[in-house]
Amino acid sequence: VCCLLSLAPAAAFAGWWEEKQAGGSTDEIRVTSEADRVTAASRANWEEGYIEVMAGATANTRDTVNLAHAYSVALKTARHLAYEKLAETVNGLNLYADATYDRELMIDSNLRTMLRSMIRNARVVDERKSQFTDGSIWVEVTLGLKLFGEDGLVAPSVAWNQRRPVQTTTVVPTPAPAPARPAVTPPTAAAPAPATGTHTAAPYTGLIIDARGLNANPAMLPRILADNGETIYGTSAVERDYIVKHGLRGYQRDLDRARTLERVGANPLIVQAKAVSGNNSADFVLTSADAAMIKDAAKLGKFLRECRVVAVLD
Repeated sequence: VCCLLSLAPAAAFAGWWEEKQAGGSTDEIRVTSEADRVTAASRANWEEGYIEVMAGATANTRDTVNLAHAYSVALKTARHLAYEKLAETVNGLNLYADATYDRELMIDSNLRTMLRSMIRNARVVDERKSQFTDGSIWVEVTLGLKLFGEDGLVAPSVAWNQRRPVQTTTVVPTPAPAPARPAVTPPTAAAPAPATGTHTAAPYTGLIIDARGLNANPAMLPRILADNGETIYGTSAVERDYIVKHGLRGYQRDLDRARTLERVGANPLIVQAKAVSGNNSADFVLTSADAAMIKDAAKLGKFLRECRVVAVLD
């Protein structure tokens, strides 16, 4: 039995917490380690929409009845630490451009109660047990929590956001002038060249915001703003079902990959972010011209209402 329980070192059980963060991924990985062993780690995967945490623990075999008892003690400890790590990860997640969850949880007890329930019911993704050559044991527990979906973190966040009093100043945009009728040119005159930046005949199927070089960060409920302060895109412009299912916007680190996503369709509109806004640098600021172009394009399609928006980050 001892031979069967004696396993290879932790390297044989390498997971995402022991791998270097891939340059093309939006994963936010944070690792805590003692000596050469990873004791806890967290990952927020914004591309696929989930949070994952791992916590490891051991037990003193001299204080336990037998090896099975030692594994049981270590497993209970690892589970407890994993739930603590998950709560810590959720608390540090960007809710808005100006607030993380921990700040809002201090304000609203209903949101705090809902999130505690979600954390307690987080999915156990994996449990690993090992025994090293020196006789010590090690147990790792991995928990997962979805960001989107009815059972995801966004559902109570949107419900809370809809109850939350809005304290923003509404900026009323100046109505755009009616388009002038094209002048009738003589048959011998050359037709005018199309203006740069005009819409194509086919309506846009999605929106890609290129925010590279701005040190922007993901958030659960971000906005897109014009440089005059007007909100072009946010929770008020989208039906709840779409936000819950997809999130307000997706995230990528590669523009070419973003173009191929089903979320933005075959003909996405691509604009460059002018700046980021908020303490967490999660809201995007666009030029007035790009903001007007997005509003104009949204009249011909429903890509904003269906959350068909993707941001490309550093």
